[in-house]
Amino acid sequence: MNIKKMRGSKYKITMMNGEVFTLQDQIIIDYNLLFRKEIDDQLRTTLVQENAYYEAYHKVVAYIVRKLRSRKEIVDYMKKYELTDKQKENMLQKLASLNLINDRIYAKSYVADKLTFTKEGPLKLRHDLEAQDISDMDIEFALEQVDDMERKEKIKRMIMKKIQTNRRYSNQVLRQKLKADLSRLGYDQAFIVDCLESVSFGTDHLIEKEYEKQYRRLAKKYSGGELQYKIKEKLYAKGYSMDTIRMYLEQKEI
Repeated sequence: MNIKKMRGSKYKITMMNGEVFTLQDQIIIDYNLLFRKEIDDQLRTTLVQENAYYEAYHKVVAYIVRKLRSRKEIVDYMKKYELTDKQKENMLQKLASLNLINDRIYAKSYVADKLTFTKEGPLKLRHDLEAQDISDMDIEFALEQVDDMERKEKIKRMIMKKIQTNRRYSNQVLRQKLKADLSRLGYDQAFIVDCLESVSFGTDHLIEKEYEKQYRRLAKKYSGGELQYKIKEKLYAKGYSMDTIRMYLEQKEI
């Protein structure tokens, strides 16, 4: 039997009958193979089985090193390899002992990243973490680290940008759209209302543009008081309040 060191952590084993296979260095050490003259069939079977475990272990560690993973992600990834239930459990325990599996750290990092790089809210983040089988305790711990004031300021900046770039919607319609958008992002209604009430919309100046648009369309069919009535209907349907419509028409002396 001949043993030759290869790149990384592997050794090439060449048997007397010409058969060649590779083993991880941990197997070489565990079975003291550098000092053995030969390997019988029973030992060879054991070595190959245990080597499969170590091969899978190194792949799993590399998978974790590339990106922080939840325990569920790691368990799912391990299904790629032919491991016994006992081997899987041993591997999970070893990874946990090395802190390579830690759902609390995962949850905290996930929440921090999402709040930094996205506008997703706590309800959405909770849903995502629950899908990863993170415990309620670890989810609560992660969400408690969130600075509510910082989160509110971020959302307010987003609302203000929407208001400043709005060229189409009335105050009421824009508010409803923002409520729907924030709800989809995972914010609760109380937080949404608080944010919306803390900013000034000031978009009802758009009523003039909408009035002129409706006037051009409806004047082809109506005139006089009926025309104004139809325009009011359209403006109201577009989300402008009756007070806003009345004030605008008074300014135009209509």
